[in-house]
Amino acid sequence: MCRTIPTGFDAYARVFHPADPGSGSRTRWAEVAARTGRAMHSQAQFHRIVTPLPGSGRHDPSPHVQEPPTGELAPADLRALCAILRAHTLDAMRCRFALWEGWGELTGAVTPLTWAAAGPPSAPSRPAPGEWQLDLRAARFELPGRAYYLFTGPLQDALRFGYWVSEDWFLPRSPNLFWPEDRGWCVASEIDFDSTLIAGPETLIDAIVQSDELEAWPITPHDSLSFDGDTINEP
Repeated sequence: MCRTIPTGFDAYARVFHPADPGSGSRTRWAEVAARTGRAMHSQAQFHRIVTPLPGSGRHDPSPHVQEPPTGELAPADLRALCAILRAHTLDAMRCRFALWEGWGELTGAVTPLTWAAAGPPSAPSRPAPGEWQLDLRAARFELPGRAYYLFTGPLQDALRFGYWVSEDWFLPRSPNLFWPEDRGWCVASEIDFDSTLIAGPETLIDAIVQSDELEAWPITPHDSLSFDGDTINEP
């Protein structure tokens, strides 16, 4: 776990990204595990819990459940997390945000596509002003295997990262790392993970785990989040 987030904090939590992204259901991992007869726990891996327990007679829900997104926290979950963080931050006006430089909208490798339903053509959307986009002249830094743009701003700016396709179309993108100036906590959404990790004081982690808006479990620095780290839900 601590290949992704720093050691030395009092406590840690793992926030599971909801399945069925883009749908209205925002399925929790615990719901999937209940359908398949699997056990939900802090080191659960989605590819394990979505597979029915052998001999349980449960049906495979995978054709009807989209996998959780990797590398980012959904806006609703990010908003809920930031509300908790704000209550445990001495100075929420000065935070650091790191965004992985490899996202397609930043490199120009991915261009969002638009389409229209049959019928009268709608008025074309106007392009968003250039100053609305992220300023990629920002400072950069590197960690093993990753390079990031670095930004500074108030905690609420965590919800402002993304790409303006047009004046009325915004694609949000949560920061991959962010922390306050006093380094009292740290949030990490590793690009290959379908969950977000938070390190901080015990009071903060307790509030995250107990939140009704987030699916979160306490976790330790020694826990494995590797592909085969879920030793409870064996294949």
